[in-house]
Amino acid sequence: WRYDPIFITPKYTIDYHIHYFGEIAYRLKGYTNSGIIGFIDLYPKSQKRFPIGELSFDEKNQIAEYFSVIAKENRMKLCTCAEEINLSHHGIEHASCIDRNLIERLIDKPLKVKADNNQRTACGCAASVDIGVYNTCLNGCLYCYANYSDNTILSNMKNHDPSSPIMIGNI
Repeated sequence: WRYDPIFITPKYTIDYHIHYFGEIAYRLKGYTNSGIIGFIDLYPKSQKRFPIGELSFDEKNQIAEYFSVIAKENRMKLCTCAEEINLSHHGIEHASCIDRNLIERLIDKPLKVKADNNQRTACGCAASVDIGVYNTCLNGCLYCYANYSDNTILSNMKNHDPSSPIMIGNI
């Protein structure tokens, strides 16, 4: 499971994140043995809609310290994806959301894939095909980098066909 993006506002405080990370981890106990966390990345497109600041080094460490304890209590290994900060002193290692080694173990076959060159520098994910499409989600998350035009979202959703194998339109 993934707890991402972690950001701080007057409503979404460090205590808020600790509480809800704990709630989710407790409910997932026994259903998963790992979790991935990520701190918000501020993209120019999303900064216009959601003008917040980066988390400080101390804030990230404080959150990681609590999350690590909660993950251990719920028998989960906690990792980061695409994060440059070293949190190994909290038992949190770097990992990948699209983990080539995990996929190879699951399918019991080696994969001939390289790292995904289209991601952030610290990302360790294997190359993959994204099933998402920009400007198609109606959730309205202000921090989302994939939605930057409400008019385009509404226009794209007119072409959504639930029976189609692709997100928008048909093959």
